[in-house]
Parts: sequence; structure tokens; C-alpha cells
Amino acid sequence: MKNHKIFQKIGRLIRKSRGFTLMELVMTIVIMAILLGTLGPLYRTGLTLFLKTNEITQGSQSARIAFNRLVHDLKTISVINDCTYHSIDFDDIDGNNIVYELSGTDLLRNDARAMNHVQNLWFVYYDRNNNWIWSPETDDLWVVRVIMDIDVDENESRFTAEVSPRNLHSY
Repeated sequence: MKNHKIFQKIGRLIRKSRGFTLMELVMTIVIMAILLGTLGPLYRTGLTLFLKTNEITQGSQSARIAFNRLVHDLKTISVINDCTYHSIDFDDIDGNNIVYELSGTDLLRNDARAMNHVQNLWFVYYDRNNNWIWSPETDDLWVVRVIMDIDVDENESRFTAEVSPRNLHSY
């Protein structure tokens, strides 16, 4: 009996409800248009910022990976074939010939692009007494300093390392 009266009251409320008026619907549409007009540019700016940050992060990560590979390879030098400030050609301990050079903004390893966005690449060579040497013979080389500048979307970074090829001399 009690449930029957509750259902009767709900039925009366539903019959009395007529829905929204035209004015209420128009006001809702106007408010939504104002909100979307305000939030749209904020969303676009946020998305642009996210995409740019993502590109910078991925560029920096690929630079870090390529630079670590370069440093690792330099540690395995057994014979230097040719070297300049911007390139090095050497054989590693397994007899593989490895060449690093800068071509435009690409760092090349054996003519394959190891990374892009490279602005500068320098190899500086030092002997046992920490004196700079221009064209080191394998016996003279003690340390190779590598400097690589990258620029990804106007975000500049510099990577540096000093590598002592462990197979050229004994400590």
C-alpha cells in the first residue's frame, strides 16, 4: 500500500513536468558557446606546447643515445686512419672501420645518419702530457675530447666527453 502511494506521487510529478522552455535552451547554448570560444584557444595552445616539448625531448634523447654510442666507439680505437677537428676514421679492436663525421646537421656513422639537429661536432686530440696534437699517430694519442652541439626547435644543448681509448696504451 505504501509503495502504491509513492508510485502515484512520482506519476503526478512526471505529468506536471513539461521540460525546458525555449529561453532556457537558448541560454544554455549561449553559455556553452562562450565556454567553447574561451577554452578552444587554450586547448590549441596546450596541444602545440605538448607537441613541441615532445619533439625537443625525443631530439635530446636521440642525441644522448648517439653521443653515448660515439663515446663507446672511441673507447675501442685500435688504429687511427684519419682524423680532423670534425671527423675521425679509425679501426676498432674487432677490426671494424668506423667513421664519424658531420654532414650538414647530420651526424654520420659510416655514412648512415646517427642523428640530426647537430650544429657542431669537434674532436680535440691530446697526448700523454695533455698537450693538444693536430694529427695524432696512434702511439701519441692519449685522450680524445668530443664536443657536440645540438639544436632542436631552438632548444640548444651541448654534450662533451673526454675519452681515453683503452686499447692504445696501458695505464
